[in-house]
Amino acid sequence: ITPRFPDTSHRGAASWLCAARRATDLTVLWLALACPHTPTHLIAALCRAITDPTPVPRRSLPSPEAGALTITHPA
Repeated sequence: ITPRFPDTSHRGAASWLCAARRATDLTVLWLALACPHTPTHLIAALCRAITDPTPVPRRSLPSPEAGALTITHPA
């Protein structure tokens, strides 16, 4: 999360640029811009979500070169 000013004069409140980049090649995966009028409860919710250490469930299959798959379901 980076403070960002809307113009070069740096007058007024700063906007905030929130972005996630892939570590391997720095590709931007998503970004969000919060202006001074963004409700603080939304910014707080974003900060809580991106700092939550709970793993995010992902559903992606390996490439076809991986061969046959065995799918198991938790008991």
